[in-house]
Amino acid sequence: MRRPRQGSLLLLALVTSAGISTLLSVGLLRTMNDTAIARRAATQQRALALAEAGLDAGVQWLLAEDERPVCSDEFAVEGQQCASLTSAFTPELGGIIQTFPGSGSFTVTVDPDDLNEAEPAQAAFTITASGTTTGIAVTRTAAMTIKRESFSKYLMFWNKYKKGQAINMTGAEVLRGPVHVNDNLYIMGSPTFLGPVSYTGAIVCTSAPCNPTYAELPQKLEKPIPMPEAKKRFDEDLVPAAKASGIVIGDDAVVRFEQHPIDLLQPDGPQRYELVVTGKGVDEVKLKGNKLAPTPNAADPSILEVRYTIAGKLVILGKEELTVEDSILHGQVTLASQEDMTIQGHIIYACNPDSVNADGTPVTDEDRQNNPACDNGESRDLLGLVSRKDIIVDTSDETKFPDRVHLPDPARPPIGIMIQGSVMALRTFTVKGAYKKDDSDERARIGYKGRLHLFGGLIQDERGLVGWNIDAKTGAGDGFDKDYVYDARLLRLAPPSFPNTGRYDFVAWAEQRP
Repeated sequence: MRRPRQGSLLLLALVTSAGISTLLSVGLLRTMNDTAIARRAATQQRALALAEAGLDAGVQWLLAEDERPVCSDEFAVEGQQCASLTSAFTPELGGIIQTFPGSGSFTVTVDPDDLNEAEPAQAAFTITASGTTTGIAVTRTAAMTIKRESFSKYLMFWNKYKKGQAINMTGAEVLRGPVHVNDNLYIMGSPTFLGPVSYTGAIVCTSAPCNPTYAELPQKLEKPIPMPEAKKRFDEDLVPAAKASGIVIGDDAVVRFEQHPIDLLQPDGPQRYELVVTGKGVDEVKLKGNKLAPTPNAADPSILEVRYTIAGKLVILGKEELTVEDSILHGQVTLASQEDMTIQGHIIYACNPDSVNADGTPVTDEDRQNNPACDNGESRDLLGLVSRKDIIVDTSDETKFPDRVHLPDPARPPIGIMIQGSVMALRTFTVKGAYKKDDSDERARIGYKGRLHLFGGLIQDERGLVGWNIDAKTGAGDGFDKDYVYDARLLRLAPPSFPNTGRYDFVAWAEQRP
């Protein structure tokens, strides 16, 4: 009887042994597969890391080339700027390491945007990098597009304070766009920052309570965004653009933008908007180097004027002082002056992308849909005002700038002046009377003028006063209350040849699959 039992035990042992062997084989196979998968995944990640190292090398090369890369491509003319090319090229990366023993290597190409030659101030580049691993050869490719950062992207930017006098961000202010200062940011009360905030000094509360609200944590930069770069860009981008394909005014002049008088009588006809130049410089107006002849004004023949119909993008440069009168602009224009620029009235878009008109009435989507100056309800109008010196709001005409009171709503005084556009003063933006010629602290008594409603952005080297000694409850004081509203289109658009910061904005990143 024992032998059958011994046979059963032997059979059971054999079956168990076979099962264990099978399990061990399966486990070993799984371990080997997991190891292989992990190795392949690590190799894939290493290839992508090499590609990203290549992208970083391409960006560093662009930055080292001072934003005007000279091409090293064998097909390029010696010294040719890459912005004038339309095809990709391989940059000479110099001392940047491209091969990593035991890991792999990367290659880099740079593809300038086809529109760079026409608009170098806003040049964009697509950097493509491929990383290939050693051993098991795996290649992954990534591409990144970057674009020169325009000063026009800022709602407020200033380098320092005029005469070192701090100007506070106050509790009444709600700032919906990027704000940067190469100095301290002074706070009084509870201003609200709904866009990114950066500074190089410190955030200083000048009085209690001090409770600013930030949508994003403010960023302290180690290095300032160099405002002197703007003068370089003014000279290297804006001036050549005006001379080559725009308008140059050779002497002091008064300018305005307006709809053609005949078109006003024919609302269903063509929508032509013009630049009108009068004053001393009327005999010194050139388009692409060719003089434009002045003609008598239709209403007053004693006044000579130059009229030019705006079509497409236009850069206008005044070699001397420019005075800008009440204007309605249709098109994309940068008006620049190598001397001071004075503003004497509203400057507004023909298609208003803002929420309010200059008279305080609201603007609706229906208004834009019914406006022939709009493109399917969208505004394509864009203005840059740039002075190599000061931009000054002149309120001396009391018919245009009467004294205002805080009625009917104390929190929202009436609009005293509306400026739509990105405004850049390479010295100071201020109101006439805020500062004396002798730099004394005495300020003129010009009366309270209501709100300075700026729809766009304000960039200046020295932040200047627009209002002083203003009592928020009574309206007593002089100048304007600030009412700066961000034009969100400026995050992706810039007026023609508007000065850039010398930095780059990130536009897009994508991996390119085979």
